[in-house]
Amino acid sequence: MYADRIVANPQIMVGKPVVRGTRIPVALVLEHLFVAFPRLTEADVRACLAYAQALVEAEYRERGLASAA
Repeated sequence: MYADRIVANPQIMVGKPVVRGTRIPVALVLEHLFVAFPRLTEADVRACLAYAQALVEAEYRERGLASAA
């Protein structure tokens, strides 16, 4: 699900996982998210992402397109 978007390369940010094509560490993205919304838990964020995925997949089905997965 994330392998095509998140990469770890020892020559980029000392091997920390980053968003492909950037030097933005995954940990920094999550830190900013949790700072902006301190009451959110990891489970809350996962639920939001799962909901968004379900909406996208439903739209694909409605349009008669192949599965988004």
